[in-house]
Amino acid sequence: MKKAVTSLGLIVALSPVANVFAQDDSNFYLGGRFGVSTLTDACQAGNCGSLGNDEVAGGLILGYDFGNNFSIESTYDYLGRFDTAFNGVNPGAGDLTALTLAPKFNVGVTDLTDIYGKLGLAWWNWNSKVGTGDQDDYSILAALGVDHRANDLVNVRLEYQYIPDMDKGYFDADNHLITAGVTFHFGRHKEPEPQPARARASRS
Repeated sequence: MKKAVTSLGLIVALSPVANVFAQDDSNFYLGGRFGVSTLTDACQAGNCGSLGNDEVAGGLILGYDFGNNFSIESTYDYLGRFDTAFNGVNPGAGDLTALTLAPKFNVGVTDLTDIYGKLGLAWWNWNSKVGTGDQDDYSILAALGVDHRANDLVNVRLEYQYIPDMDKGYFDADNHLITAGVTFHFGRHKEPEPQPARARASRS
């Protein structure tokens, strides 16, 4: 859990730094997201407790847009509190968090709306605060989403994220995350529209 708190603190600490750079570089963006997290295969060895498979989740977004429909994006998410039971081990309820880093590839649908995909790495942490209940490791991350530019400052998005094979020690599960989010693109401005060519004053 200490590692998860440290990771969250790092992103929060970098947020004002990114904001400073954004004053001169409109490619940095910050945001947040909120949604539903589902943990599957978490009760392989019996019945779990009263908590369900679906939990409220939320996170932070930090990214850099390189242009040409390509960005690098990092997120920190609290994925919820779940009950588990693996191979006779029942550590009880625990908190699941993830820190991700992935390239983001956009494809334009309209002038203001893109669909995008991400494929990268997720560092996840499971902590049940019971015995050896603190487990963490790296897994592949995949995501698909829709990103819409609402105005010069704000983009809104809808995303599905999948982290499979979270397997370490006794812990072995998959996570599905559906979120709605908003990102703030400081210093971004619309490109000036091309001016129509002036008609020649003289006739040939």
